[in-house]
Amino acid sequence: MASNNPFRTETYIKDNSPLLAGWRAQQFLHISFLYPDRTPERINAFLDKIIETRMIEPELGRVSFPEPGRPVKEKVPVLKHVAQIENLITAPSGNSYLPPRKKESFIRVTLKANKKARSAFKKQMLAAKEEGDVGQTKRFNNLQSSAKIKNNSVPGMMQSKFNIINDSSGFNAITSVSRLFVRSAYGHGERMLSGSVFLPSYDDALSFIYLMIEVMPANTGDVMRRFGLKTISVEDCCDWLVSQVSNYAAGKSYRDRFMTVLSKLTPVQLTFIFCGGSFYNLFLLNVDLFRGWIDKIFSHDTVTVDPNSDPTDIFKLESTLSVLVRSPNTDRLGLKANGNVNTMDEALADNPDGVRWLTALGHQVEAGIDEFADIISTFIRLEADIPQSFHNGILARDQIIGCDTDSNIFSTAKTVQLYHDLEEGRIVFNRKTYEVNALTVYFLSRSIEHVFARMSINFGAEQEDKDEISMKNEYLFVVFCRTNIAKHYAALITQQEGKLLPEAEIEAKGVNLIGSTRSGEVTTRLKNFMTKTFEDIIKTDGQLSCEAMIDEVAGIEQELLAGFEAGDISYLTITSVKPEADDTDSTRPAYFYYELWEEVFAPYFNVNVVLPNRMFKVNVVGEDKLFKNPEFIAWMQKEYPDLYQRLDGFIRKKGRYPSYFLIAPGFEEIPEFFRKWMDKRRMVFDNLAPFYLFLSSFGISTAWRKNDLLLSDFR
Repeated sequence: MASNNPFRTETYIKDNSPLLAGWRAQQFLHISFLYPDRTPERINAFLDKIIETRMIEPELGRVSFPEPGRPVKEKVPVLKHVAQIENLITAPSGNSYLPPRKKESFIRVTLKANKKARSAFKKQMLAAKEEGDVGQTKRFNNLQSSAKIKNNSVPGMMQSKFNIINDSSGFNAITSVSRLFVRSAYGHGERMLSGSVFLPSYDDALSFIYLMIEVMPANTGDVMRRFGLKTISVEDCCDWLVSQVSNYAAGKSYRDRFMTVLSKLTPVQLTFIFCGGSFYNLFLLNVDLFRGWIDKIFSHDTVTVDPNSDPTDIFKLESTLSVLVRSPNTDRLGLKANGNVNTMDEALADNPDGVRWLTALGHQVEAGIDEFADIISTFIRLEADIPQSFHNGILARDQIIGCDTDSNIFSTAKTVQLYHDLEEGRIVFNRKTYEVNALTVYFLSRSIEHVFARMSINFGAEQEDKDEISMKNEYLFVVFCRTNIAKHYAALITQQEGKLLPEAEIEAKGVNLIGSTRSGEVTTRLKNFMTKTFEDIIKTDGQLSCEAMIDEVAGIEQELLAGFEAGDISYLTITSVKPEADDTDSTRPAYFYYELWEEVFAPYFNVNVVLPNRMFKVNVVGEDKLFKNPEFIAWMQKEYPDLYQRLDGFIRKKGRYPSYFLIAPGFEEIPEFFRKWMDKRRMVFDNLAPFYLFLSSFGISTAWRKNDLLLSDFR
């Protein structure tokens, strides 16, 4: 950028403010607001008395190491402990370590080397993927994955008492850092994307108010006047605070108390409390300003292209800025003969003018961000950590729609809806939507760099290591469908780390959605159904026909019912069976049903199963009750007397009844023996369970109590 990065500070300084001083500062503010007639001397005297008469300093138990390998248990006053670890690296778990400038761990050296290697392999993988080179993509993906696994295995090695680097406290330190940073990320994300803050109580809300006043830049009022930023009223700010607390407690009961405090504040302070750290709230309060700004920086009419410039200058753009301009304008790269968008290398060779245009747009956007740099540095770059980060696990999330141990899945829908003036739940898929999305992602990505750097420094990291923990935007999910089962979702991916994929890909996660037990035919039909649904969402701006979706799945149900009736084996679910010696529990169902096949059915069909293997599952009517059914017993005795004798002997030997059958692989159709008693409707339901789970994302419920109803029953 032409100016200093407005999202970051040049130097991060560890906050070594004494704990008591922080508490005292907040109490001073609180009292001065509630009792403006009190002099500072009187307030300080009051606080001195409170500290003298009421403060109890607890002791904490700790293990210190005066010498390597010599632990000493001791109890130390809290404030003394905090002072002693001031210049150490301290994890959220409480573990403290010498900084690397004093003593560098061999683990740190190894991890840094692997991380560097992975970064190089990953770049090569993405380049190959963009070029459509499947072989090289797989090769470099395996190499980067191997480097990742090596690093990721270290915490597990530290947790294992059978490993040479066993260190349970170190394991706890690592996991505590991961949890805190991920939770801070989605706490920050919620604040940025929806204006939501974790305020579980009135006291937390008060602390938040005073924190925001404390960190508000001195020039905030000047910035607001210069850009014509609007202020928020006392009533509206109070309503917002009440709504935040109401997510966790009876916030309305605190309204009068909030008004007492907020009425003492200036319009600038109120506005900073509402907008600080929140791109969405800042946008919401100044819709016309930001809408005009976005239109200006992305205007195609004002892009000035130097025809003599080097097209490779696009690589000189800051990486997140490059993604920002490319994401909504991939068409500028030109098209291949097959209709797919060119890779960057192809565009540099075949369409250099398109690349020059993207570079010029990057400079235009860069200039626009410079224009709003003071707004960004004042309202987005907060000099405060995310409050209550450890408790963000119960944060009422709106735009952070999924999270894992090292990732967040977020939506930019609210910002897009704000720009287009759309009702909640509505969306449009046009170039402007992708521009607003890209800009919002850019703001989130750059601001979280600042959040993580602040946190790292305050935990004791060196300046050169402040960016070691980072999060970056990995995928663009054009459409994302979350199910009601954790870690189960489906999405349409068009970009990965700023690289346009040759073709949009379906990303489906969760064994209940995409699992190895489904037949290849069902998996193919499911992906085709998802693809069509996502394409329809884009074509219709989210106005799907639920009736059409139900009709399609109902049609597949009837197709499967007819297929099972005819003995079609291609839709049967599949069960993996391991040899008994490789199985940690030889009594598990799969092995029991394998034995059932081998002892009862293999002699009849002359088909034995060699383990490990995969076998077809056939559900039976009534499950285990079938084998007590006189009609079934009489039928077997008459039609299959030998089979009956072996089945009866097997049941007696095992002391349990089967609930279904497993069939050996290799059959072209379901054997006649199994057709008469198989539960075709249950088999349809089990096979199409991923379809029903996917439909649940759209509010189409198939939660039948006994799995005995199908969608086609209602058509």
